Amino acid sequence: MDRRVFLFWATGLAMAPIPWLSARAQGGPVRLLLVREHGYENKCLPCVLGRLYGAPGSIDLASAEHDLELPTFIADTVELSYEPDSNHPSSIPEGTCNATVRADGTKKWMWSGGKVGSGSIQQNRAWSIELENVPHRTAMRFHYGENASWSRGCIILGHQASACPTRGPGSFSDSPEPAVLAMRNYVEANSIASNTAIVVRFTAA
Repeated sequence: MDRRVFLFWATGLAMAPIPWLSARAQGGPVRLLLVREHGYENKCLPCVLGRLYGAPGSIDLASAEHDLELPTFIADTVELSYEPDSNHPSSIPEGTCNATVRADGTKKWMWSGGKVGSGSIQQNRAWSIELENVPHRTAMRFHYGENASWSRGCIILGHQASACPTRGPGSFSDSPEPAVLAMRNYVEANSIASNTAIVVRFTAA
């Protein structure tokens, strides 16, 4: 190939936008969608199952649940049923809220030594997403847990959730750590910085 032609093409390729870099450079929030079973608001249910997706910026998050071929499946979820305006364990109402990443070891099961500060932090247990401004709730997170009994209103991540209350209140058939890692990988792969904002939408199937 003529050297001038080669340089022309090489320069053009170098200056052309790369799609995935362009998407990340826009600096938009990482967007997650939790689609839960109908009846999540029924406080008589032992727990509620759901599916967590990552939603690309190219689709409307408010209507993403109508075409689930576009979002990326991340993990199954289990949470306790909804009890409105109470201090009891409860799922989170439908709607959209902001969230941030937390990776501090505040629970004993996040540490290899079995108590806070003992041994080392187990990153795939300690890594979580904490929701902001949840009505009547504080410290609501997506986090590691073996079943819904690990929740005080939070969302527990896993794969292949069994129907409640088989094998306990919403157990998972495998370790929940791969599901937490899947959520972490999705968030980090779609973040442009460690403090990139996260937006989560809660809806019913």
